[in-house]
Amino acid sequence: MSERAGRIRVGRIRLGRICVNRICMNQARAVVILAGWIGITALVAWQREVHLLWGIVILLLLAGSIATVLPTLQLLSVRVRRLHFPHTAALGEPQQLGYEMHIGSRLPRFGIEIHERLGSSHEFSLTAFIPRCRGRQQLFFVWTPQLRGCWQLAELRLESRYPLGLRRSYRTLDATPHEIVVYPDCVPLRWLPLHGDAHGSAAHNPAPQRDGHGEFFGLKPYTPGDEARRVHWHASARLGALVTREYERHAGQQLWIVLELAATSHLGAGTDGTCEQMIRVAHSAIVKAHSEGIPVGMLYRVADAIKSLPAATDRSTYQHLRDTLARVQAHAQLPIHGWLQRCREQLPLGGTWLIFNLAGESQRAMLQDAAREHAATPLLVEFDAQSYTRHHDLATQPATLRSAQGMVSIVARGADLSGLFRP
Repeated sequence: MSERAGRIRVGRIRLGRICVNRICMNQARAVVILAGWIGITALVAWQREVHLLWGIVILLLLAGSIATVLPTLQLLSVRVRRLHFPHTAALGEPQQLGYEMHIGSRLPRFGIEIHERLGSSHEFSLTAFIPRCRGRQQLFFVWTPQLRGCWQLAELRLESRYPLGLRRSYRTLDATPHEIVVYPDCVPLRWLPLHGDAHGSAAHNPAPQRDGHGEFFGLKPYTPGDEARRVHWHASARLGALVTREYERHAGQQLWIVLELAATSHLGAGTDGTCEQMIRVAHSAIVKAHSEGIPVGMLYRVADAIKSLPAATDRSTYQHLRDTLARVQAHAQLPIHGWLQRCREQLPLGGTWLIFNLAGESQRAMLQDAAREHAATPLLVEFDAQSYTRHHDLATQPATLRSAQGMVSIVARGADLSGLFRP
């Protein structure tokens, strides 16, 4: 640690709930040991009438009293405000956080901890430890996000266990609210097979140019002025509304991400669970498509309603998609094969649908048929259930199955996602 002009740089701190629980257990164990030590020493002094042992008992009682009172005194006249906090962060990438601490007295403070709610739970977690502080100082440390999400920071809490850790004292301070959006991580995909791209590579393809007289692009709702010969009568009868054919001069591409947010469908918890792996694959596909100028949209269900982010290539849509992936969470609802059947009229037409199938082979054909009914090419990603229940069963590369019904990629726990959709 170095100090210059009132600025202190605090090193990297990564302390989870398990470590905090261990500290509390050690604290309780130390109290029991000290109390037992005092009791045994007092008993020996009383039986043997050794005055020196009575002096040791008095010293131990005095030390215990100081260790009980001093943590509360450490937090008096201490004020803290957030100085440097990012608004966005990426999972696993170190971020610099900064505080400004002001001590209202001339005496320094020792062993002060700053706690924030930087997680999905409502509990405070340790974000900074200040060994010594005096006067007004700026404190900086490194924080590495371990879970995606949107963290709403409000009040913060100061804690102290100084000097012996026998007692923990804390104060809750009001602070200016702050929001941190943690984006999921991603991997560089080598392949992104889309409609009109038989070789599985999205690179070097020109942007879509619709309304030409070349290859068939997809279907779109009928608008006044469309030519009657372009009306797709079979699809119109099936969907209950007029739709027309849309053509392109080049190999037009469009990607729709269809998320599975039914909590009962997912396996595992945390970053190793299928839900977080799904978000990771979706984010990787979005980044790859955006870099190639491919329109990307998203479909998911929340609170019994279908949420649709229209496919586009602009920067604002890209940021909106990433922000959505950072915030969405699995919850109790219908699985994807349930609401795709019930909400047909709300689904887009054409393009490629990247569908996450957590039901396995039992619903694979139904999801592929749902995509083809809307003139879309199905692209399914499934997760190997056995590898997520047997942690020793790992795979290095996803398995890709190709058939006339569409492509299916099966991802096992620990698989290298950069090889996804590999031909």
